[in-house]
Amino acid sequence: MFNEVVVDSLIAAKNRGVRIRIITDSSYYDREEVQGLISAGIPVIHEGVGQNSTSHIMHNKFIVRDFCDTDPSNDFVWTGSFNAGDFIHIDNGIILRSSEVAGAYNDEFIQMWGGNTDEPDSLEARTGARKHDVLNTHVFASGNDSVWVYFSPQDNPIVYVCEFASRARSSIAYLIYSFTRDDLKDSLIALHNRGIWVGGVHEDNSGINPVFTDLENAGVDVHWAYISPPYNLLHAKVMIVDTEYVITGSMNWSNNGTGENDENLVIIKNDFIARQYWDWFKMHFEEAGGQLGVFDDEVQPRFIAAPNPFVHRVNFPQSHLKIYDATGRLVRDLGELRYWDGKDSMGNMVKSGVYFVEDGKNHYIGKIVKVR
Repeated sequence: MFNEVVVDSLIAAKNRGVRIRIITDSSYYDREEVQGLISAGIPVIHEGVGQNSTSHIMHNKFIVRDFCDTDPSNDFVWTGSFNAGDFIHIDNGIILRSSEVAGAYNDEFIQMWGGNTDEPDSLEARTGARKHDVLNTHVFASGNDSVWVYFSPQDNPIVYVCEFASRARSSIAYLIYSFTRDDLKDSLIALHNRGIWVGGVHEDNSGINPVFTDLENAGVDVHWAYISPPYNLLHAKVMIVDTEYVITGSMNWSNNGTGENDENLVIIKNDFIARQYWDWFKMHFEEAGGQLGVFDDEVQPRFIAAPNPFVHRVNFPQSHLKIYDATGRLVRDLGELRYWDGKDSMGNMVKSGVYFVEDGKNHYIGKIVKVR
């Protein structure tokens, strides 16, 4: 589903020569916004195209940008749980800059589109149960980090959620819209029973949820989401493992999510990203009535920077730190310096805002705030 801002942006891109292809769900195909895109000359299909059925949902939320040009440096994937509609939910989106990851998502799109042509091929298009695994690998290196990509239903991604959860050494934290899978529930209870901290926030979308009840009865630290305006639902599908791995994408932890619908699941090994998701989880966990207490000090080590917020200079207790802005762009490598004067690598004063700090091993260690 698209709101007017997104529709206008897509049409503007089409008018400046950008090649745009869209797959939506059949329940939205006749909506005014989608028909407006079609009228503007943008090809749009839904999951029931050709020989495919509409018995499942096209539930993906991903965009592949600029993969088909000749410049691999501008290849991006946007994914997460966010629908581009008018309803505001508690959601997440993440942008991955990787030609290899973009290629994986592009291959999945081509399978559903029926080829790499401007117009879809309804005879070749495959969605839902008719899809097959089109990737040669599901694991992609990104510097010192790794990204795993899986698609429903052909990859049965819930298996990998269970697998990564079972490897946890210290903690599992999650925010979830729909959680009905017993295999994942049993994995989380087993982790709890061996001393791993497990905490989660669930959307109360059914009134009765046996999985939530079983987790609660087993002593797992679970809570119903607290939703306040302008939000309508907890719509995220996020798990953080050991504040090192983030599992996200469009897939709910349900039978339909892993075995019926068109979905994507991405697992990211990156301390910096994981800590941002941990902060987000912590906010919603505490709003829902959860208390982290001493455990939070163990997961989120104390970061010493003074003064913080700062105007002209902030001091650190160690050297070899790197400063990043909110987009993840490296602003300054401090080298031997144990302070930052608020300037980027070109000597220009940066804008006020939040900045993030990594140590010499590329581990996220905290954030600082530049004012004025």
